[in-house]
Amino acid sequence: MEEQIAEGNKALLSSLDRLSKNAPAGSDVAVSALKTFVNSSNAAFESVSKTAKKVGAEIAEASVEAATHSAKAATDAVSRKKTASTAA
Repeated sequence: MEEQIAEGNKALLSSLDRLSKNAPAGSDVAVSALKTFVNSSNAAFESVSKTAKKVGAEIAEASVEAATHSAKAATDAVSRKKTASTAA
């Protein structure tokens, strides 16, 4: 998905370049504003994407830690139960 968005942005910027060459005089400000908007939007998307990946990795890591803790607690409980029934 990220690659498709990057390709779409490149195509849009290329189209804006072609448009600016054939646009009437004085429209260069509007074309420049559109390019700035596209570049800013792309930077915002990349930032959100990186943050989402980081948060996803942190959630996955926390889930693994919680599962490991639960498995250890269950193993300890079983061990205690076996020890208690052997002693009785």
